[in-house]
Amino acid sequence: KIVEESESTKTPNEFEVISRNISTALSKLNTLQSFKDSNINFLKQELLQNILFNVFEVKDITFLQNPDYDIRFDINSTLGVLVLRIDHYLGTFSKLPKSDQSLLKYALANVTTEVMSRQFNCEVVDMAEDHLAIIYDTKNGEDVLESKQLVKSLIQEISTVYIENFDISFSAGVSSELESINNLHVTYKKSLELTNYRLYYGHGCILFSDELEISQTLDRDIINSEIDNLQEALKKARLEDSEKYLSTILSSLHETKFEIAMFSLHRLTSSVFDALNIIEKNNIVTFHTNYIDFTSYIRQLETIEEIHIEFVELFKTVIQEINDSKDNKNAFLIEEIIKYIKSNYTDPNLSTNVIADVFNLTSAHIGKIFREHTYKSISNYINEVRLEKAAELLINTNLSVDDIMDKIKW
Repeated sequence: KIVEESESTKTPNEFEVISRNISTALSKLNTLQSFKDSNINFLKQELLQNILFNVFEVKDITFLQNPDYDIRFDINSTLGVLVLRIDHYLGTFSKLPKSDQSLLKYALANVTTEVMSRQFNCEVVDMAEDHLAIIYDTKNGEDVLESKQLVKSLIQEISTVYIENFDISFSAGVSSELESINNLHVTYKKSLELTNYRLYYGHGCILFSDELEISQTLDRDIINSEIDNLQEALKKARLEDSEKYLSTILSSLHETKFEIAMFSLHRLTSSVFDALNIIEKNNIVTFHTNYIDFTSYIRQLETIEEIHIEFVELFKTVIQEINDSKDNKNAFLIEEIIKYIKSNYTDPNLSTNVIADVFNLTSAHIGKIFREHTYKSISNYINEVRLEKAAELLINTNLSVDDIMDKIKW
């Protein structure tokens, strides 16, 4: 009746308003449910990230208890965290388009979940940058050693799948400390820090916190002495010695605290470029290497082996440029010496010592350079010039041999 009256009067009535509002509310609820269903994994990932980054609130943990999130571990149990950190991330992975990175990380997370969930209730969290974090239930009552061996075997299996299917390797960090979900960020941070020590152990390593022996100190006397030796070797353009001192320095960093090692690498880089600045001033040579760019690049490298290779390449380039500069300068010097001899061959006192004084060099040094470039001594070259002039005079003049000998001051 109300509807009929409404239709006849064409004016809204209370029934229509209520119906319309209910329909609108139901439509919005359905839309919200659809959004929630399609984004539940994203929301879960965000909550788990917040917990690991320690930016969560109590309500976040309450949300995790919601069955819609389908959390695969018991949030009330003691939990462990391990980190899988992608190797060569800046060199290869980060250069992919963002969409490809997201898809690849999604595939890696699915593989990791499939393997780990065979033995542990777990969640794999994409930490957005170069690593995944796995939160897992520890098995109560299980032997610690057996549990560790089980985790290690699963990590090795994941590694094999990554390499065979994606051509990607990772370094793993596993903290032995277990926490409640409220303090899980502590275990996550320690596991992530462990992966820094691939610096010594190389890509693909699996590091457990209770097995890693890290020294808090460094023998600075050895470092200082070897850096001084390295600087001198560079100044003298001795590549083999430079490599030897570099190897000693890098070897001394092994198993030291990561922060100490990075500080030492910064000092090493600074000292090398100090030596290069001195070489530039003394040898009038310009190196096409920028300190800031090189330092930034070194900090991006992940292992001592990579760092060693980059320093050696720098040394090779520098020493080649030094030698090229010396060759150019020496070639110019030889030209000047030859000009001087040809202009002054009639001087009876002309000798290596006299020429050395003219060019403000030692006779031994100037004699060595001349011999290296002409394969003859300065005195022999003076005699050659005089003989050439004598031959010219014999052919082109009527002078006697004695007069010619006197003229060329033989």
